Amino acid sequence: MTQTSCAPVHVAGAWDIYPPDGIGRRLRQAIKQVAWFCYLHCGWIQLRELVLKLLGRSRIVIIYYHRIGWVDVLSKPTSALRADLQYLARHYDCMTLSALCELLASGKKIRRKVAVVTFDDGYRDNYLAAFPELKRAGIPATFFVATGFIGTERVFPHDARAAASHVTAREDWPKMTWDELREMQQAGMEIGSHTVDHVNMGKADEMTVRQQAIESLAALNRELGERPRCFCYPWGKREDTSEVSRHVLREAGYVAAVTTQPGTVRRDDDLFALRRVDLGNGNMTCLASRAAIEGFGCGWLARLLRR
Repeated sequence: MTQTSCAPVHVAGAWDIYPPDGIGRRLRQAIKQVAWFCYLHCGWIQLRELVLKLLGRSRIVIIYYHRIGWVDVLSKPTSALRADLQYLARHYDCMTLSALCELLASGKKIRRKVAVVTFDDGYRDNYLAAFPELKRAGIPATFFVATGFIGTERVFPHDARAAASHVTAREDWPKMTWDELREMQQAGMEIGSHTVDHVNMGKADEMTVRQQAIESLAALNRELGERPRCFCYPWGKREDTSEVSRHVLREAGYVAAVTTQPGTVRRDDDLFALRRVDLGNGNMTCLASRAAIEGFGCGWLARLLRR
């Protein structure tokens, strides 16, 4: 789709988004594209992977998305997701989060890069748009759902705030149903917990943390059958987790938990504070997504180019 400075971009027939204009922005975007291209093709990534492969310590990355089929900071077009998945299928062994935990526990040498694809919240477009693409690419994924929102018309607080501030065009994004989650699990996808009510596990009191962890796990096992389950902290920044919440999750029987803190996974990482890479911003270019997958996410240059 060709975007112009004056014509609106029609996204899934839902609303119009006017691309930002201006010479300064275009110049910054061009500089970013050059930087990402150089990072991907300068030979550093290939050399790094060769060394790590020989050591049996190839990179492990956990990627996360929210909504698929739209364009905003939490929504990525289906075509962009498809391009990401094609890249991952070519260059990575893709598995669910619980499978990654088993691999780490085995102590085996890892001689090919590993990727875990995850989705947060439980939006219905994950079933309608992402699920078919994952099946087409042959990639299993882990979906973290807030069980109290499944099959309901409840609105996430962050969606209400985003709509009120015009960051996104609506607040009432449809949620998946339990039948849809069952179908996805039967097809090889993994379903994990995102609490019952999308509660901040770093700021809630211990009683609430325990209730959210235990009740969401019970709902998943009741509706989908008992099996190892993973957890995702709502919001997921450092201050949105705590030692108390990590202890409660271990005690409840989860096998791992992920944050939104950027970075890759190392063998000695705390399984209940795993880092991830955000690919869910619909404004990211293909080069930006691939550079992020390959580790372009830290340092002063990366911070400058994210502005």
